[in-house]
Amino acid sequence: MKSTPSLQSLIVLRADQLSIEELTAAFNLTFTGYHVPITQTAASLQSMIEVDDIQLHSSLVVRDTGGEDVGIGLLAVRGRRGWVGGMAVAPAWRRLGVGAWLIAKVLDQASALELEMVDLEVLEENAAAYHLYQRAGFADMRLLTVFGGPLAPPPEAATGSTAMMEPPEPATPIAVEEALRRFEAFHQVPAAWQRERAALLHMAPRLAGLALKRRDDASGTDGVGAYLLSRHDGEGYVVMDFGSSAPSPAEQVSQAKMLLRQLLHSAPAATLHVINVPPEDALGAALASLGCPIILRQHEMRLQLP
Repeated sequence: MKSTPSLQSLIVLRADQLSIEELTAAFNLTFTGYHVPITQTAASLQSMIEVDDIQLHSSLVVRDTGGEDVGIGLLAVRGRRGWVGGMAVAPAWRRLGVGAWLIAKVLDQASALELEMVDLEVLEENAAAYHLYQRAGFADMRLLTVFGGPLAPPPEAATGSTAMMEPPEPATPIAVEEALRRFEAFHQVPAAWQRERAALLHMAPRLAGLALKRRDDASGTDGVGAYLLSRHDGEGYVVMDFGSSAPSPAEQVSQAKMLLRQLLHSAPAATLHVINVPPEDALGAALASLGCPIILRQHEMRLQLP
């Protein structure tokens, strides 16, 4: 345990000065004992860096004079917007002012890039971090929901009915890039950073799409009315996006439920994992209606930079 450590003695490195293996070790150490267990491999961290547009030359790793990792602050950038994709302090250095000092350093990086705003998420139960970010100037924007687990068994299961095993409405495969051409038009609620179109385009080779068709009265041709993008993770499905052109929230929720049931048609007990669903998003309402468990919530916070 460090005795009265001095912040001035800490060494700040750019994350691109470290190998991916060194960065992974720093990430895992600083997130030790976090409210939700987080462990990265070099491959999974590299994927996160690419998908979330983390700029390693603007991200920071802090070490003490003995070369031990003290903290990490990962800054992602899209246009004039930034996002803190991971900020943590090693257990031996917590409650010593390192967190406030480190977020100030990360924000200095954002200012140097002339960003207009920086977002981040913090777990609902992590009151200490939430208040730290408030003191740094971040404002609470909305509460994001993370779902994880199987859907609740349908009532028909008790009677042995197979009604829920039948696809509720035909859904057809859709190319991920084709679905994402409709992203802006098919979203009424802004997506969280990890679910934005830029992230989905990075993930496109690993995603699969399902679509519901609609009849276009003007042209007489079939068009896409809604889509769902997901990937199989070995145990279940990670759902990354749902979009709909339906005019009413009720119809959007109905379409999301149809596509989720279609996704699970061949494996109805498979688990679903869906991160950072914003309020008023039809996907979240559909998941809740189908009994998918909520495993945590996060505050999405934003700082407008001068």
